[in-house]
Amino acid sequence: MRTVEEIKQNVIDQLADKYELVCIDYDDQLMDEQIVLLLAGDNPFDSKAFADFDEWVDDCCYDAALSVIGDLCEDGEYEILKRDSDALDGIRLTIRERDVSDPFGDLLKATGDRLFRYDLGYDLADGSWAWADEEYEVAALEIAEAAGLNPDNGDLLRELWSLVAESTDGGRLYVLWSGDVAQAVDLASAVEGTPEHDNPGTVTFVEPHLLVLNSWNGSGSEVRVEGNVTLPIVPRRVQLDAAKIGGGYSWTDVAGPVTSAYGCDVTIVRPTGE
Repeated sequence: MRTVEEIKQNVIDQLADKYELVCIDYDDQLMDEQIVLLLAGDNPFDSKAFADFDEWVDDCCYDAALSVIGDLCEDGEYEILKRDSDALDGIRLTIRERDVSDPFGDLLKATGDRLFRYDLGYDLADGSWAWADEEYEVAALEIAEAAGLNPDNGDLLRELWSLVAESTDGGRLYVLWSGDVAQAVDLASAVEGTPEHDNPGTVTFVEPHLLVLNSWNGSGSEVRVEGNVTLPIVPRRVQLDAAKIGGGYSWTDVAGPVTSAYGCDVTIVRPTGE
């Protein structure tokens, strides 16, 4: 019968170079509060919102490593290792060091499309029901400018006039779209290692919806526009639009939209540097 050290070394000698100790199921998804945290740029591993996830990952790694050890032991040797916690932990930690699974990245990819808002930094005044035509035109042109749209497009301006007319309580202007969570998190972030005030690139939304939302009284209106909306990226302007996530009413709270109806192509272009 081999000694504990001999058993330990024999198992280590048989270990593969890489292991995937954690597997995300196809139906595992991020919760709304976790997505909000990621969009805000907070470290998920310092947050209570990810505490259960971190614990689950540790448990998966622990159980998977023990399974590997058990498979590599000869008859009766695993029971011997179990009586020596230092030896067993030494093998287990060696396996953990060879773990190449990416549970956080896989969870991000597994999460289905969600509805997002990109803040355009423009507030439409309330009371449009009493405005003159000149005031409608000014507001429509300001919305076109904020969204980077062509103000000389007559069809577009008519759509924006309609948006103004339906938004009698005013509100904040957003691009509203449904898309991939990982891309939205990327859009919300600054270029890694670059101060936020430096040029972070541009984002292009292809024929998106524009939304005017009054998040305090739960009103608003939206319209789909033709053409591309191309804007300089401003970090932390992406918001998850979901029910009852705080900070006032979302469009989901107000209108209960079908997420898939707001899909559009989104392209993020980052500076390549010199």
